[in-house]
Amino acid sequence: MKKSSFLRNTWKDIKHSQLVKIGWLISGVVGSLVAWFMTANDKSTINRDNVILIVVIVLCWYLFIIGFILMKNLAKYIHNTFVDSLYGKVITSLTQLNLQMKDLVRGENVDDDNLMKVLKTICNELKQFFDNKTSAKCGVSIKVTLSKDKEITSWKFRNLCRDDKNTCRDTAEYLRAEHTVVGNTPYQHVVNQLIRHSTKVAYINNNIPEAKDYLNTSKINEETILPYKSELVYPIMPLKRGEVDSVMCGFLCVDCDKIEKFDEKRYDVPVIESIIDNLYELLVRVIDTRKNEN
Repeated sequence: MKKSSFLRNTWKDIKHSQLVKIGWLISGVVGSLVAWFMTANDKSTINRDNVILIVVIVLCWYLFIIGFILMKNLAKYIHNTFVDSLYGKVITSLTQLNLQMKDLVRGENVDDDNLMKVLKTICNELKQFFDNKTSAKCGVSIKVTLSKDKEITSWKFRNLCRDDKNTCRDTAEYLRAEHTVVGNTPYQHVVNQLIRHSTKVAYINNNIPEAKDYLNTSKINEETILPYKSELVYPIMPLKRGEVDSVMCGFLCVDCDKIEKFDEKRYDVPVIESIIDNLYELLVRVIDTRKNEN
């Protein structure tokens, strides 16, 4: 809704409001009373203060109606301008990325440069979306499996790609650390949900500093302070799921430096889910290709 449309629609709503029509009726009555009062020979027959009170009440009535309609249309204007445009932009971007991933999967081989270019764009686009949505600093990364033992909790993961603004997190200590399911609360939660065949597999923690028994192998030692306070973690696997140990190949992780920034009841999770299928197909294609080459 453009600004001109907002003003035009607001004026239109005010003119056609039933409350305004009632106000016009009351105004007519008040106008007649005021005219009679002004022309009456014996002005003592009507209390002047009462007429003034009625006029004030009518004016307040109109101000209330105008204010109510204005606030309602303003809320709609803000929603259409900022919220819808925010999600509309990320949907458009992710649609293009889905097409690029499909093209890579259909190709004879997956070039490493093209692969990393697409993965980097995914991380950067999601970061920009969540930065704008949360009005905070977010980080996005893609973790993939290094090994798949019979015991899921011993699976190891490495960071395959990260958004451009947070590559500094890949320190020598971080790269040397073993990142396993058993050492990470988000991974444990996701795996448990998948084993239970739950439809809600995303892990959302909106206050990590206050979370009890929270584990994360990114925290190298007790003195390490995590650069984020809330996070959203989603398994990289088909939306139509099979057994967790045969299909999951990693995690898509989004974090934020502020608390209470992720919403599991609305659009945050669906935004992630919109690219998971194609991301899974692409990564599996790469993993299978590397296995065949070896």
